Amino acid sequence: MKRFLAKTFCLILSIICLGCSCLFSGCKIDPNTLYVYTNASFPPYEYLDKNGNVVGVDIDIIKEVGKRLGYKVRVCDVEFGAIFMKVQNNPNAIGAAGITITEERKQSGLFSIPYTVSRQFVLVEKDEQVPLNDNGEVIAKEYFKNKTIGVQLSTTGNVLINDLILSGELGSAKSFEYKNALVGQEDIGSKLNCFVIDILPAKNIERNENGRLKGYPIDEEPEWYGFYLNKNSTELKEKIDGVLQELLNIDKDGFSQYVQDLIDKHS
Repeated sequence: MKRFLAKTFCLILSIICLGCSCLFSGCKIDPNTLYVYTNASFPPYEYLDKNGNVVGVDIDIIKEVGKRLGYKVRVCDVEFGAIFMKVQNNPNAIGAAGITITEERKQSGLFSIPYTVSRQFVLVEKDEQVPLNDNGEVIAKEYFKNKTIGVQLSTTGNVLINDLILSGELGSAKSFEYKNALVGQEDIGSKLNCFVIDILPAKNIERNENGRLKGYPIDEEPEWYGFYLNKNSTELKEKIDGVLQELLNIDKDGFSQYVQDLIDKHS
C-alpha cells in the first residue's frame, strides 16, 4: 500500500510538473520548451478564445519565435503580478503580457528588444467632461484630481496613478486595484469615475461596451513593450532578439506591419 501511495504521489507530481508551472522544487525543466507566462485578460495581446485557449498578439509572436528556434511552447495564464516571480524561477521562462520595459523591472530580469509601442488611456462614461490639451490628451493632474480611479494591479498604469496620488497633486483621489480591466470596467459610473489601462485593451473595452464608455490618451510618454526573461538567460535573450529583429522589422516609431497584422487579426 505504501509503495502504491508513493507511486501515486510521484504520478501526481509528474502531472503537476507537466503543467504551466512547477509547484515543487526539483521538478525538471525541459530545456527544449519555452514556458510562457501571461495574463489572458489583456486583449488583443492575450485573451481566452471561445474554447478557453490563450490566444493573442503576444502568443502568436512567441509561438513563432519558438518555432524558428526549435522550442516547444507551453503557455500558462497567471495573475499579472505573478509573472515576474515565475520567470525568475525558470531560466526557460518568458513573460509575454504586454509588459512595459521599465528601469525597475530591468533590475530583476532581462528584456527582449522592444516589439511594439503603447501608451496609457483612461476610460470614462461617454458623457463625462474631460480636460484635454491641444493634442487631444487628458491632462492627468487636472482630470484625476479628487476622482476614484481603477487600475490593473502591478501595471504601469497602477504605478502612474499611485505616484500622482502620493505626490499630493490629486487632492482626495483614490485608486482601486483590480486583477484586470475586464473586471474593473464594470464599476465605471458607480464605484469608479474612470479606469486607466493601455491603449489597445482600452479600445477593445470601449468597442465592446457599445457606446457606454469612451477612451482618451493620457498626457504621458509612450511606453515600449518587451518580453521579460530570467536575469541569467542572456543566451536565450540573444536568440529571441535575433528572431524578433528578422520577424518584426520594427521602425523607430515602434511600428511593425507584422505586429499590426496580428493586432487586426485579434481585434
